[in-house]
Amino acid sequence: MRKAERDYSALAVVRLIAGRELRVRIRSAWFVAGTVITVVVIAVLVFMPRFMPGDDDHEIAVVGLSAQQEAVLKTDSARLRRAGDAGQARAWLEGDEVDALVAGTPSSPPQVTIADRSNLALAGQLRDRLERHAYAARLQHLGVTPPSVRIEPMGNVRGDRSDPGQRMVFAYIVSLMLFSQIVGAGGMVAQGVVEEKHTRVIEILLAKVRPTVLLVGKVIGIGMVGLIQLLAVAVAGVSIALAAGTLDIGSTIVQVAATSLVWYVLGFVFYAFVYAAVGAMASHPEDLPGMTVPLQVFNTAALLVAVVGLQDMGARWLALISYVPPFSAVLVPMRMAGGHAGTTDVVVPAIILAIATVCVAMAGGRLYRRSITHLGARKRLPKMRRRAGAPAKADV
Repeated sequence: MRKAERDYSALAVVRLIAGRELRVRIRSAWFVAGTVITVVVIAVLVFMPRFMPGDDDHEIAVVGLSAQQEAVLKTDSARLRRAGDAGQARAWLEGDEVDALVAGTPSSPPQVTIADRSNLALAGQLRDRLERHAYAARLQHLGVTPPSVRIEPMGNVRGDRSDPGQRMVFAYIVSLMLFSQIVGAGGMVAQGVVEEKHTRVIEILLAKVRPTVLLVGKVIGIGMVGLIQLLAVAVAGVSIALAAGTLDIGSTIVQVAATSLVWYVLGFVFYAFVYAAVGAMASHPEDLPGMTVPLQVFNTAALLVAVVGLQDMGARWLALISYVPPFSAVLVPMRMAGGHAGTTDVVVPAIILAIATVCVAMAGGRLYRRSITHLGARKRLPKMRRRAGAPAKADV
């Protein structure tokens, strides 16, 4: 058989396997139930603030601020409480007597501190007001007074109208959805591999299909299932938020939503080949939970980094970690949603993750080929690596 014919045959088999995975899994009860439950959870998160009493009223401790700074912070829903010194203000904050602390000194800009993560949106709003006041003060210092500033209409130009609180909520939803979809779809790959191996269906398949072709088809099919579910949940969630009046579609939100699909593909392929290799090394389905413990620990660490990073998405440490695969698959879209990722912070991590994904796919594919037909006692990873480096037998 000529090379062109073999390549065409391999592509046809990949499409066949991917199509079967897509049809079988998208019709399953877990897919429908999981999608519905996720949409319901998003709806609860969207409408919950409306039923929380007193959530819009906040008391803010202030110390060392000018009268002008206090004026921009005070609103109908935000009451100011002046402290005698920084120690007294911090005592109020630690005792839950106030929701936030804004402290300033003559030589440094005001700092906003909160004690409860539920007030992250409030902190973003306070910082935004202070930044606007600082810009106005600089303009006035340069001789630009408010009456001399004219606002010219820009026609159809549309900027990003989302406020800091909305950005924070959107960043949280983006990171949570990407993490759950990437890890969940990767787990499906491992489960599918070990089930085929345990039932010896894999021996029948390998009589006609090369291991690499089989694995690529499975990864593509399950990846499409996860992508369809992600799109369905995203469309439903945005529709619910628009209906509730809690979301204002801006350029950043549209950009992040589109870019997140690319990050899902990169992150899923990275995880899929890792989970496929782990699933191939397990002989029975009950062996899989124990073998995936290291992956679960790693996944938990990634989730904790994202949750902690939400408190300050502009932090330097978070920017550095977002370059590390596969953390970047979740952290970069999250920082984009929060408005803290520039072009370099998006393009460079994407290139690094793409290169890492290719390397992981090659290594995971080798481990899969060498261990997919092995049953019995689990082989040690160093031995599997030695076998992976050995010349492979001719595939049928």
